[in-house]
Amino acid sequence: MRSGNLGKWLVQGTYPRLYVPVLLMILLASGVRYHFLIGSETAEITRLAEAEMRRVGDTMLPLLAAMPEGDVNAAAEVLQHGAAGLGEAWASLRWQVGDADPVELAEPPAPVAAPAWFLGWVTITPPVKQFGRDLGNGRTGRLTMTLHPEPLAGKVWKAVEVQMRISALNIFTTLFLLTLLLRANMRTLRRLSSATEAFRNGHLGTRMEVTGTLESRAMAEAFNDMAGKVQSLVVSLHDTQRQQSEQLHFQRQLIDALPLPVLVRDTSGNPVETNRAWQRLVDSSGVADAALRRAPAALAHCAQSRCRPSWRVRKPTRSACGWQTVPTGTWRTTRPRSPAPAASWQAPSARWWT
Repeated sequence: MRSGNLGKWLVQGTYPRLYVPVLLMILLASGVRYHFLIGSETAEITRLAEAEMRRVGDTMLPLLAAMPEGDVNAAAEVLQHGAAGLGEAWASLRWQVGDADPVELAEPPAPVAAPAWFLGWVTITPPVKQFGRDLGNGRTGRLTMTLHPEPLAGKVWKAVEVQMRISALNIFTTLFLLTLLLRANMRTLRRLSSATEAFRNGHLGTRMEVTGTLESRAMAEAFNDMAGKVQSLVVSLHDTQRQQSEQLHFQRQLIDALPLPVLVRDTSGNPVETNRAWQRLVDSSGVADAALRRAPAALAHCAQSRCRPSWRVRKPTRSACGWQTVPTGTWRTTRPRSPAPAASWQAPSARWWT
C-alpha cells in the first residue's frame, strides 16, 4: 500500500475500511478467548498443585508419624525433603502433634518470569492442604502445607505466552492476506479509473487487460463489453450525422437550383428568405423583393382557387446532352396536373438522359 496518513488511507474506500472492523473483531475474539483460557489454565494449575500436595503429604505423613515425640530435627529433615518435592511453589510446611510446639519451615516467594500487570490481574488463592493422623494415646498429628500463588501465576503466564505467539502468527497471516486482497482490489480500481478517464477523453479504443482475480477479470470483461458497445454506437451516430449532413446539403443545393419560390418565414409569418434560383429568376433591382412579398399571396390564392395550371410545351429540341423538352409558362403549385387537351407534342425519339 502507499505510505501516507493513516486516517486518509482508511477512508479511501470500503475495502480499506475493513481493517478497522477486522481488528476490532480480532481484539474482541482474542479478549474472550484469553479470558476463558486464563480461567481454565488457572483452574488446571490449581488442581495440579493440590494433587502434588496430596502426593507429597501422603508420603510425608507416615514418616512424621513414626518419629519419636519431640524429635524436632528429624521432623525438620522430613519437612525439608517434602518441600523439595513441592518445588519452588511451596510457602510453608508445618507439623504439629497435639498441643506441642509445631515444627515449621517457611520460604519466601521466588521471582517468576511474568509481567507485574499479569500477576496483579490473575488472582489465585494460595492453595492450602491439611492432613491429620491419629498417633495413639489420644494424640493427633496435623500436617499443613501452603503454596505461593506467584509461581502458579507464572505457569499460567507460560501457557498464555505460547498461545499469544500462535495468535500473533494467525493475526499476522490474516492481515497479510487481507493486505494482498486490498492491494489487488486497489490495483484493479486504479486500472478501471485510468481506462475510464481515457475513454472519457475520447479514446474509444481503450480496453482493460483481462488479468488478475476472478472478480477483476469479470469487471474487465464487463468494461470491455460496455466500451465496445458505446464505441459502435458513437461510430453509428457519427455516420448518421454525416449522412444527414450530406442529405441536408443535397436538399439545400436542390432547393437553391429549383426555379420555384421556396420561402422562409419568421415567427410573424413574414417572408425573410427565398431560394437562390428564384432570386436569380427575377432581377435584383427591387423586383425580387416585390416578388418575395407577392409570392405568399399568389400561392395562397392558387391554393384557394385550386385552378388548373396552363402549360405551353415546345417540341423536343436536340442539344449536346440529347433530346429534351423544355416546358415554358406559369403554373400554380397546388398540385401537378396533366397538360391541357389543346397542347400537343411529339415524344422524343431518345431519352433525355442518354
